Amino acid sequence: MSYDLVKNGISGILQSLGYQESQYSNIEECPSQEMENTFLINPVSGNNDETTSETLSLLYDIQKWEVIIGFEKSAQSQSNVYDKVGRAKDNLIRELDDPANWQSYVRIQKYIGWKIEDRKSYIILTMELKIVDTITY
Repeated sequence: MSYDLVKNGISGILQSLGYQESQYSNIEECPSQEMENTFLINPVSGNNDETTSETLSLLYDIQKWEVIIGFEKSAQSQSNVYDKVGRAKDNLIRELDDPANWQSYVRIQKYIGWKIEDRKSYIILTMELKIVDTITY
């Protein structure tokens, strides 16, 4: 597999939920009209678990990826924004962890966790995913 296949696979799931990939490299650069409608996808780390490799020509690259979505606070009360973030989180977990949505591009995609960061004018939701990608030689 490849970086592009994994990124496009995750992106496809998010696009099916109505999100579009942001043109910006971090959420702080996004204009307010893009908040809640766009996402960032970032590979964070990877490692080789040699105990799961089946043959000399096959490697399972265990990767950590992040999906980041910002939510603007200024137009709504803070509790309403947290309600939106909570509902988005629940929906993202359900779709990103569903094997029917990822079996075509990776061996395993599992939800690891989520975090919310409260900033002055927006809230950042970060979802962490474990990806097991198969690399053949």
